[in-house]
Amino acid sequence: MAKAKNSTNEFNGSRIEKLWAALNKYGIYTEDELQKAIQEMQPLNISCMVAPINNNNKKAN
Repeated sequence: MAKAKNSTNEFNGSRIEKLWAALNKYGIYTEDELQKAIQEMQPLNISCMVAPINNNNKKAN
């Protein structure tokens, strides 16, 4: 079981490194810079992705 736990830690470490590399592309290098960027973000409207689908596909005769 120790092997599975270790591989999970390696996966998480690799994932964290990839996330920081992506953030670095936006000029974010520290947790403080990340928190500031999150606070300054504009709200994101995702209603078009979560709204119910209008299913009125009846043909008018």
